[in-house]
Order: sequence, then structure tokens, then C-alpha cells
Amino acid sequence: MVFDESHPLFAGKAKGVQAVLEERGLWTHYSQKARKAGKTSLNLRCKTCTASNVAKDLLKKSEQLIKEAEANGFSLSHDTSIKEALATHPVPPDCEIDLVQVASQTNEPLITQEACCWSKILSLQSDFATERPLLQSIIEDAGHICLFLPKFHCELNPIELFWSYIKTEYRKESHRHKSFASAKELFERISVYEQGYNGPQSEILMKKYKSHRCIPRQAAMRIDIITS
Repeated sequence: MVFDESHPLFAGKAKGVQAVLEERGLWTHYSQKARKAGKTSLNLRCKTCTASNVAKDLLKKSEQLIKEAEANGFSLSHDTSIKEALATHPVPPDCEIDLVQVASQTNEPLITQEACCWSKILSLQSDFATERPLLQSIIEDAGHICLFLPKFHCELNPIELFWSYIKTEYRKESHRHKSFASAKELFERISVYEQGYNGPQSEILMKKYKSHRCIPRQAAMRIDIITS
């Protein structure tokens, strides 16, 4: 939403929260309502809304971690997922949030209709709640489906999605075809190539140290003598 080109001061510039609410008569209405309630003025965003947004982000991240764990054949509790979400998305120091209460919730916090701050009042407006991005509007108005992908690239995205699907399905089935004993052999082979040995050297080292879990670092000088 921008000012009209005929505006004397802000022609073509984006409107702020106050300008939008003043056009709808909401700024004066809620300012008078706040003064009658003994409040000086409403803040742009109150602590309650900030804490609610942080809680919703944590719950979304928690659900994502649980789904990723289930896709890989693991089980992750709700409390543990909240702790892992906090490790990657720490709570801002000025945000007052009850982590125990968040951990006890299994869905998004209840969205109240209380006009506690200007951001809340603006978010409750019907046109803001149902607003679509311009690109999405153009595509859908033309009769197509608009799908926003992590990286908007017409060629790579389908390839990445397909490759991600293959890897996910393989992880679900791989434990049925390989035992843990055969998986342990891979650690030895990985340690060989991590240390920079080539194919013939790796065969010699794996045969010589077959009772070891990985190839020792001291094997470097010995293999040079053997293959020299």
C-alpha cells in the first residue's frame, strides 16, 4: 500500500501503520479508547504479541523436527523437539515467554481478538489477513497454481525435490537390506579415504587392519614403505 502520486509529501511511498489505520478511522478510535482506559498510547507491538509469535515459531520448528525424525525412522518427543528448536532459534532476551507452557502445547497458541497493540489491530483487518503476494495474485488470476519453493529456480527445484524424495525413501528402506555388521565396515573404508589414501593403498590397509574399527593414523609411514 502506497500513497497516491498526488500526495504533496509522500507521493508513491509506502504507507506506515499509522497512515493505514488513520484512513480507516481506527487510529483515532483506539487512541480514544486507550485514553479512556487510562493508558497513554498503544505500542507498535506489545510483549504479549511478541511472545506469542516466538511461541508459534518454536512450535512450527518443533513439528518440523518431529516430522524429519519420523521420516528417518526415529522417534522424537515434543519436549525434546522444543529444546532442539531453542538451540537453533534462541528466545530474544527482552521476550517474556513461559517455556514450560510452550512445551505443554501441541498446537499453535490461541490467537486472541484483543486490540492490545497497533500491529494486532492491523493484523485483524480482513484484507490484511487474506492478502496474497503480487506474484501469487498474477499467477492464480491467470488460472495457474502458484507454488513457492525454497529456491525459486525453474530447473533446479524439481531436481532437488525429486532427489530429496529418493534419499528420504532410501533411508526408510535401507535398514531392511543391510545389517549393522555390514554398516560397520563402511566406517573403516571411510577412514581410509578421509586420510587421503588411494585405491590400492586402501585395499592393503583394510586387509592389514581388518580387526580395527578405523585405520590408525600411524599407518601412513608403513603404507608408504610398502607401496614404495
